Order: sequence, then C-alpha cells, then structure tokens
Amino acid sequence: MLVLDVLNLLASFSLWRYNKYKFHSRSSYRLEDTYRNRQNALTTFNFLPIKLIHAIVYCSLFVVYVLGANLKRERTDGEYLFINVVTNIFPYYVLACPLILTILMHRDRINRKNDVKGMIKQEEFQQYFQALARQWNSE
Repeated sequence: MLVLDVLNLLASFSLWRYNKYKFHSRSSYRLEDTYRNRQNALTTFNFLPIKLIHAIVYCSLFVVYVLGANLKRERTDGEYLFINVVTNIFPYYVLACPLILTILMHRDRINRKNDVKGMIKQEEFQQYFQALARQWNSE
C-alpha cells in the first residue's frame, strides 16, 4: 500500500507538470486542447496536497511498524496494544484531508473570480465585451 501511494503521488505530480508544460508551451492553439490541459493541470494540482499528506501518513505508519517490533520487546502487552490501536485503527488523514480539500476549493473559487475580474478590467477585453453586447442587443 505504501508503494502504491508513493507511486500515485509521483504519477500525479508528473501529470501536473506535463499538463502545465503543455499549457504554457502551446504547440497548438486549438481551444479544445488548451482547455483540456488547463483543466487537467488545475484538477491535479488541487489534489496534490491531499495525496502528499496521504503518502506521509503511510510512510510514518511504515516507520511505526518497523519501530513497533523493537517496542514489543521493551513495552508491556497493554502498552504495545495501545500503540497498535493508535497507529492502525485511527486514520489521521481522515481529519486533515477534508479540511485541506475545503480550503483548496475555496482558494480555487477565489482565483477564478480574480481571473474573471482581471480579464474584464483589461482594455482589449473591454472592446470584446462591448462588441458582444452589441451583438446581443441587435436583432
């Protein structure tokens, strides 16, 4: 499970970098390709922190398992059972991941609003929106 989680994190990070590169290099100006690369990069970027925390939790559980073998010899059976319950039953990432996802969704919504506001304020887009308004008003 640890190896799969780390590979998932590496694949997601690589996919994010690839889509970001494709979006900025723009070998073709097809709107469909540009939109797909941009959406893939944004979606992958939003889930990277959650995948990172998940991988860190699994890595720390692996370290606890390795140390647990040494603790079994030094601790009583009750203490060792308590340590196993804390490490195995309580999934720490269940508390952190929904909070991080909520924060990321809020940040993404604010960024999208700022992008639209910035696009509307630029002069070249003023002309575009004025022409679009004239088209809607004409019959």
